[in-house]
Amino acid sequence: LVFLIIQVLQVLLAPIPGQLIGLLGGYLFGFWYGLLLAMVGLGAGSLLAIGLGRLLGERLLRRFVPQAVLARFDYLITAGGLWNFFMLFLLPAFPDDAICFIAGLTRWPLWQLVAVCLLGRLPSMAVLIYMGASVGGDSGTGNFVFIISMAAAAVLWLFSEEVEEYF
Repeated sequence: LVFLIIQVLQVLLAPIPGQLIGLLGGYLFGFWYGLLLAMVGLGAGSLLAIGLGRLLGERLLRRFVPQAVLARFDYLITAGGLWNFFMLFLLPAFPDDAICFIAGLTRWPLWQLVAVCLLGRLPSMAVLIYMGASVGGDSGTGNFVFIISMAAAAVLWLFSEEVEEYF
């Protein structure tokens, strides 16, 4: 429960490092259970952040999110829709928590936004959980998921135009 609360808070509060929480989840709970807990926490945190973005509106959100991030997000989402939103979550070191708040300003249904957040965060979280679980000694089943995740990311990258057209 404490881990879930920390995972939710790391989405809502920028100073809490999400990468460290992911590593800790793998170390404490192993790969599968750690990944499940991390994704549930990220889903709840993303839902809250998107909801707060909708509740606060653009005027108040500008006080918390830098103008450059807002402008970049507006351009990318206008140009490519949910697909670009998904791709933003795949980029390392991108302010994906701030993107959740900004996503609340869009007109897409909450369930679509949360689904895209979770799918986009899954590969990087799987790697972090895998690394934490490896330190804890549980790397057997994580190797399989790691290989599948990397293969899926490569396929998405190689066939991004076809996948975008399909969706």
